Amino acid sequence: MEPAKVKRLVVLAVLIAVAGVGGMCVMGSTHDKLVAMRQEKEKLEQMDGLELLQYYTNEIKKNKEVSEFEQQLRMELPTGVSAEDVQFDNDYLNRVIEIKIPTTDADYFYHYPMLGKPDYIENLSFSVEDGYAILTLSLNSVYEIETEVKEGHEEYIYIDFVKPSEIYDKIVVIDAGHGGSDSGATFDEVEEKEINLGILKEIKKQMEKQDEIKVYYTRTTDENVTLSQRVELANGADADYFISIHNNTLSYDSADYVNGTQVLYNEQYEDDAQNASKEFAQLCLDELTSQLGSQNQGLEEGSNIYIVRNSDCPVALVEVGFMSNSSELARLQTKSYQKKAAKAIINAIEDAYDKGL
Repeated sequence: MEPAKVKRLVVLAVLIAVAGVGGMCVMGSTHDKLVAMRQEKEKLEQMDGLELLQYYTNEIKKNKEVSEFEQQLRMELPTGVSAEDVQFDNDYLNRVIEIKIPTTDADYFYHYPMLGKPDYIENLSFSVEDGYAILTLSLNSVYEIETEVKEGHEEYIYIDFVKPSEIYDKIVVIDAGHGGSDSGATFDEVEEKEINLGILKEIKKQMEKQDEIKVYYTRTTDENVTLSQRVELANGADADYFISIHNNTLSYDSADYVNGTQVLYNEQYEDDAQNASKEFAQLCLDELTSQLGSQNQGLEEGSNIYIVRNSDCPVALVEVGFMSNSSELARLQTKSYQKKAAKAIINAIEDAYDKGL
C-alpha cells in the first residue's frame, strides 16, 4: 500500500475513533471541532508507523480504554481469526520480523491499531496484500518471539521480544562463506561457495537432531550476505562460538601439491586466562584433520579478516581443504566428505563447551 494512502486511512480511522469516544475533547461549536480535526489530520500525516504505534498507545492510555499489559505489544485479531492462523517469520540475519494476519479487511490496521512499547523496534510498516494484513518490524538486535493468548481474551495476541541468551544456554552461529554473486575461490569451474554451503547443510541436518545447542545460520541458500551481517548475527545473538566455513586455493604452478586443513583465529581476542579463539580454532583443526585424514596446515592469525576481527566471541574460520589440489577438490565435492567435515565441526563445538572455553 502506498504511504500516502496508508496515512489517509490512518487519519480516517483516528477521526472515527475520536468521534466515537465521548468526552475526549470538549469543544463549543462545530467550527471548533472542524479546526481540531484538521489539525489532527495534519499531525498524523507526518507520522511514520513507529510514531503511530506510540500515538495510539498514548491516546488509549490517556483515556484508560485498555488495561495495562506486561508484554511489549498487543495485537487484536479480526473476527473469525484465531492465533493459530497468524504467521510469524523471524529473519534473524536482517533483524526483521514479519507478521501475517489473514483478513480481507483492507483497513485492518486502522480499525485495530497495535498497541505497546516500541523499545526494541527501529522501524514499523504495514500493508495489506493477497488476503493478508502484513506487519513488518525492524528490530535493533537479534530477538526470539514469544506470544501469549490469555484465557477469555482470545481476540488478542500478546508479543514479547526476547534475547536468545534468555532462552538458550548454548548458542552457536555457523557461516557458509561467500554466496550469491560472491563465488569465493573458483577452480576447474567449481565454486567455493557451493562446497561451503554443502558442509553447512550437513551440519544443519545433524544439529536438528538435538535440542541442547541453539544454532543460527548466516545463510542456507545461495544468497548474498555481507560481512557485517555475518558477524552482527553472531554478536547480536550473544553467540558462544562463531564458525565460518571456507576452502583454500593457490594459484602458482606447484599448487596441486599443497593440500590439507588450516584454521584462522583472532589473535587479538581478549580473555582473562587464555585466547579462547585460538583454543577453539585448535579444537576445530584437530577434529577436522582427524575426521578427514587431511594434512594439518596449522593455525594462522586472522585478525586482518573482518569477521574474525569483529567477532565478540571465540571465532574460528576453517579452511577445510585446498581446491587447487585436484584430489582434495574431488573429495570436497562428495557428500560423504562434507558429512565428515560437518561431524568434525560439531565435535569441536561440543568439545569447546566441555572445556568451558
